[in-house]
Amino acid sequence: MTGHIVRISGGDLSYDTIDYSSLFAIAATLFVITMILNLISRHIVGKRREVYE
Repeated sequence: MTGHIVRISGGDLSYDTIDYSSLFAIAATLFVITMILNLISRHIVGKRREVYE
């Protein structure tokens, strides 16, 4: 996905093209995937963390 963003944004883009709109859709998708993976990892770490007294 990141490679697709770089490939599309490398040239001149008009604002009214599907390529320009797809940049934002791909970026939002990458953000959501990253956020979900971070939430899952925090949950796993929270369950496995040892409590020190």
